[in-house]
Amino acid sequence: MGKVFSGFIALIIFIMAGCTASGTQFGPPKAMLKIGTETYETTLGSYCWSGNGHGVCADAAGPEDALENEPGIQVPAGEEIVIELQTDLMPDRTELTQNNKNVQSASFQFEAPEVPGIYYYSWGMWWMSDKENDVTGDVFYLFKLEVIGDEGV
Repeated sequence: MGKVFSGFIALIIFIMAGCTASGTQFGPPKAMLKIGTETYETTLGSYCWSGNGHGVCADAAGPEDALENEPGIQVPAGEEIVIELQTDLMPDRTELTQNNKNVQSASFQFEAPEVPGIYYYSWGMWWMSDKENDVTGDVFYLFKLEVIGDEGV
């Protein structure tokens, strides 16, 4: 009986340790869009993330296919948009594409187009090598904007 009870306790500890380890998120950080006083989630696109002896990759459709049936985030023309990462680890490089064309962005912000319409975005980010935190990876955050003119405000 003592062996069975000890085995049961060991199993419980093993399960709890596994739950704790898997309870911590491993993978790219979440990214949010801040537009005015509102905050919106982005959709996680393709990514590869590695660190601490673990690695994970996922492939996803591009923004047009992934977000085709999703409503766009309504934003006034020319509005400032900021992307906020939920991590202290800042990427080494970022690249913003709008409808498959590179657009200029200042660090983690850009302005919505002046022309009303639907725009699809992919914001690529690369962490080359963070030796202190043992993290490398790349991720694409997807989002869709519906730019509205003065008549839509």
